[in-house]
Amino acid sequence: MEFFLRQLKLAYVLTQPCRTISIEESSSDQVRAINDQIDKWNDDDCFCRNHILSGMSDSFYDQYSKKSKTAKELWDTLKSVYQAEEASSKKFLVSNYMDFKMTDDRPVSVQVREFQLIANDICAAGMVLDENFHIGAIVAKLPPTWKEYRNKLKHKKEDLVLDQLMQHLYIEEKTRNREKEPAKETIVKAHVIVDKDEKKNSGRHNQNKFLKPKNSKGFKPSSSNPMAKNKECYNYHKIESPTEMETRVVLYGDGEGEGKVEIYDRMVALVKLERPGVDIRSLLVEGVTYFNNLLAAEQNPPIDRVVDSGLVPYLVKYASREDYPRLQFEAFSTLANIASGEPQHREELFKHGAFQVFVASLQSFNDQVREQALWALANVAGNSREHRDLICQFGACDHVVKICDNAKRRRKHSMLRTATWTLANFCVWKPLPKNFQRERILATLASVIEVEDEEVLDDASLALSYLSEGIGEEIQYVIDAGVCPRLINFLGYQPTSLIMAALRTIGNIATGNVSQTQVVLEHGALSSLLALLNHDKKHIKKEACWAISNITAGNRDQIQAVIDAHIVSVLVQLLTNAEFKIKREAACAMSNAISGGTYEQLGYSYLDYFIFHPFCDLAICSDPEIVISCLEGLEKILMHGEASKNSMGHDNEYVQLVEEVEGREKIELLQTHYNNEIYEKAVKILKTYWSVEDDDHLLPGDTSHFGGSGFPLHQSTTEEKT
Repeated sequence: MEFFLRQLKLAYVLTQPCRTISIEESSSDQVRAINDQIDKWNDDDCFCRNHILSGMSDSFYDQYSKKSKTAKELWDTLKSVYQAEEASSKKFLVSNYMDFKMTDDRPVSVQVREFQLIANDICAAGMVLDENFHIGAIVAKLPPTWKEYRNKLKHKKEDLVLDQLMQHLYIEEKTRNREKEPAKETIVKAHVIVDKDEKKNSGRHNQNKFLKPKNSKGFKPSSSNPMAKNKECYNYHKIESPTEMETRVVLYGDGEGEGKVEIYDRMVALVKLERPGVDIRSLLVEGVTYFNNLLAAEQNPPIDRVVDSGLVPYLVKYASREDYPRLQFEAFSTLANIASGEPQHREELFKHGAFQVFVASLQSFNDQVREQALWALANVAGNSREHRDLICQFGACDHVVKICDNAKRRRKHSMLRTATWTLANFCVWKPLPKNFQRERILATLASVIEVEDEEVLDDASLALSYLSEGIGEEIQYVIDAGVCPRLINFLGYQPTSLIMAALRTIGNIATGNVSQTQVVLEHGALSSLLALLNHDKKHIKKEACWAISNITAGNRDQIQAVIDAHIVSVLVQLLTNAEFKIKREAACAMSNAISGGTYEQLGYSYLDYFIFHPFCDLAICSDPEIVISCLEGLEKILMHGEASKNSMGHDNEYVQLVEEVEGREKIELLQTHYNNEIYEKAVKILKTYWSVEDDDHLLPGDTSHFGGSGFPLHQSTTEEKT
C-alpha cells in the first residue's frame, strides 16, 4: 500500500503536517500561495485516506473509518496494531525455537527436521539466524541418551557446517538402530548418484585423427539414469518400508473401527482439502509431509501411485505458497522426488506448470526452497534434452549460475554442491540450446573447481567433460576458460570419480587440432598420464591409454614428447599383459604413434618381438576399428623394414618377426572378413610382403572356411572394476 501511495504521490501526507499561516510574517501573495498548498494537502489527505480504507474489508472499514480524521492518524493506528502483531509473531517463533526439546521416544532425525522447520520460519520472518548458533542449538537439544555423542560433537576440533552435522546425526542414528535390531537387513541406498567411473562410453569418429575417443555420457535418458536423484536431504526422515506406510490402517469415529480407512487415502484427502476461510495449513503440511517421506523411501518409491492419485496440481500450488515456507518446502521436496521418476512423471509435472514454478523459485529468499528447486530442475534436465531445453527457455541457466557464484562466495557448501550438480545436468545433452550461456557457465565452473570439496569438484569436472565434447570450437571454449592446469592437477587426486571426470576432459581436449592438443602437453599432462597407466583401477588405465592415443594422433613433435616421457614401454607392457579392453586402447595409442611417426622414431627400441605378438593377436579381435588400427600399424612397421632392407642389403627383419608370432596366418584369415576395408588391407599386406595372391573363391564376407559361422571373434572376458 505504501508503494502504491508513493506512486500516486500521496504518501507525503503520512509524514508531512499541513502548512499553517502566520499573517504577521506573510504578504498577501504568500498567504495565497500557502492557502493553495493547504488546499492541495487537504485534498491529497482525503484521497490518501480513502485509498487506505478502500483496501480494507467491510468490517475493518467500519471500524477504522470512524476512528481517524486524517490519513496520518489512520496510518499510525494501523501500524501500531499490526507491528505489534508482527512483533508478537516473531516472539512466538523465537519462543518455540528456544523451548524446543528432543526426547528419546521419537527418532532424532524427525525431531531435528521439525526443529529445522522452525528455524526456516524464523528466517522467513526476516530474522537472521547465525548458522554456528543454530548448529550449537541442535547439539545442545539432543535427547538425554545422546549425552556422550553430544559431548563428542562439542569437542570436535574442526567446525561443522549444517549439512555435515545432519549427516553425522543420521549415520549415528542408523548405527544405534542397527545395534537395537541386529537381525534387520540393511537396505541399500537407491535413487542416488552412482560412481561416475562406471558410466559407459559412446564412440564417435574424429575426422582429423585416427581414432576418436569414446566420449562419456554420465546420464541416461531413462529411469536408470544415475544422475536422477531421489531428493534425500539431511532433514528427510527416511522410510524403510513404503509398503507398510501405504497400507497402514487408521481409525475414525469412536475408535472402534467404524471409520476404518487406509492412511494413504486419508493423506490424499488431506492434500486435496479445501476449506475457504479456515486455516488448514497444519493439515496440508501433515498430508504433504507424508508423501514427501513416502517418496524418499530407499527402495521402490511409489511415484506411479502418487501421480495417479491426482496430487501433482495440488503440490504445484503448494510449492508456490511463499506465505507458508514449511508447506512450500515439503511440496517442493515431493515434486523433486517425482521428477526423479519415469518420463511420464515429468510430463505430468510439465502439464501442470511445475517447470515454471521450479525456475521461478530459484529467486526465492528461502535457501531451503531454492535448493529444492535446484534438485527438481536437475532431475528434469538430466533425463530429457527436450525438457532441459524448455527450462533453459524459462531462464533457468542464468539463475543457477547466479546461485552457484553466490553460494561459493558465501561458502554455502550444500547449496554449491546442488547447484554444481544441476549445472552438470544442464550440460549433458547435445546439441546445447540456443540460449545456453556456454561462456558464462564455463567461467563459473572455472571458479568452482578451485573449491576444495570433493563433490563439487567431481560434478564440475564432469560438466567440463560434457562441454569439451565436439569439434574444435567447443574445445577452444574450454581451453579459453583456463581450466586445463587445474584439471591436470586432479589427475593426481585420490577419488577415482574425480580422476575419471578430469581424464575425460583432458582426453576430449586432446582430440582437437594440433595447437589444442599442445595445450595439454604444455601443462605437463604426460607425467600424470604415465602415473595413471600404473593405477590399480582397470578403468583408469583404459581411459589413460585412450587419452594418450589422442596425443599420439597428433604431429611428430607430440609423438616424440610421448616417447621422451617413457610412456611407450609401459604401453607395450599393457599390450602384452593387460585385459582386452586396456589392450585395445593401448593398441590405438601405439598404432597412432607408428602411423604418424618418422622412421627415426620407428627405429626406437619398442619395435621388437614384444609389440608384434599383441598386434597380431588383436588383428583378429571382434572390433573392426581395432583390427584396422593394428593392420595399419603392422603395415607401417613392415614398410620401415622394407626401407632398411633396400638400404642395407639384407632381408626385411620385421617380416620374419611377424611370421614367428603366427602373424601371417592371422592376416590370411582376414581375407574372409565381412568388413571390406579390413579385407583390402589384409590382401595388400600379403601381396606386398609375402607375394600371396588372393584366393579367387574367397570373396569379402565368405564364411565357408569357418563352417558358415562367420568371422571368428575374439571373446574377451568381462572387465570387472576393482
